[in-house]
Amino acid sequence: MTPHTLVLLRHGKAGSPLPGMPDADRSLVDQGRADAEAVGQWLAKEGLFPDLVLCSPARRTRETWDAVDARLRAGSTGGTEVDPTVTYVRQLYSDGVDALLGLLAGISDEIDRVLVVGHNPTVSVVSAVLDPDGGSENGLKTASLAVHTIPSGQWADCRRGAAPLVATHVTRGIPNPCRSSES
Repeated sequence: MTPHTLVLLRHGKAGSPLPGMPDADRSLVDQGRADAEAVGQWLAKEGLFPDLVLCSPARRTRETWDAVDARLRAGSTGGTEVDPTVTYVRQLYSDGVDALLGLLAGISDEIDRVLVVGHNPTVSVVSAVLDPDGGSENGLKTASLAVHTIPSGQWADCRRGAAPLVATHVTRGIPNPCRSSES
């Protein structure tokens, strides 16, 4: 089977909540939106076009996905169609590491690339536990991502220690937001 690719993305920088505002209603600040656009540009440059997007329903994650999607579409070349299935999953906002691992294990093996747009600490912890070497030691900053491979090509094998970290990308606050680091 062909290995699958999992991209874990922490949402862009969001503003502080106004008095009485639910946390889920926080929106991206201008820098967060620009950083999310840079993530989309980087994903397009790397050819990492998702087949499925699992996104938290919080406003800041939806806005992050919208900005990433716009840049993916703008960066598609050579007939690459960008039309992933997008699912807003409440568990990505509130249920933590085991819930995300369970969601991933239940994905159809016909899907090759999955992008998860979520929150810390969950996305950073999942990245660390999937990687046999423990992942990035500092976790994911806002608008940063971790790319993992599932060598077996079966999402059911997306479990602790079984999905090596193959690349990371840090956008937040970098003057040239398309700079990345390979792991």
